[in-house]
Amino acid sequence: MIQNVPIRWKLKSLLQRHDIKTRTLAEAIKRMGGKTHAVTLYRITGRNTEIKPTGMNVLEDVIHGLESLTGQTYTPNDLLEVVRDG
Repeated sequence: MIQNVPIRWKLKSLLQRHDIKTRTLAEAIKRMGGKTHAVTLYRITGRNTEIKPTGMNVLEDVIHGLESLTGQTYTPNDLLEVVRDG
């Protein structure tokens, strides 16, 4: 039987590390033509950190937005973590 392994966003801590507000990231994504809305970013930096299958478009937008704000390169590994029991 295949067990569900949750994958969670690490975006909140990354934004804090760079002193970037969620709203600033949302504005950068919008400027770049991304489709991820601020409410989605607030959701994944709040309590609802588990990534859903549709989260891949959000992941792409977040990576491009962060790169434009920080000048650094990011990968999914910087933003997501696998949560295992035990």
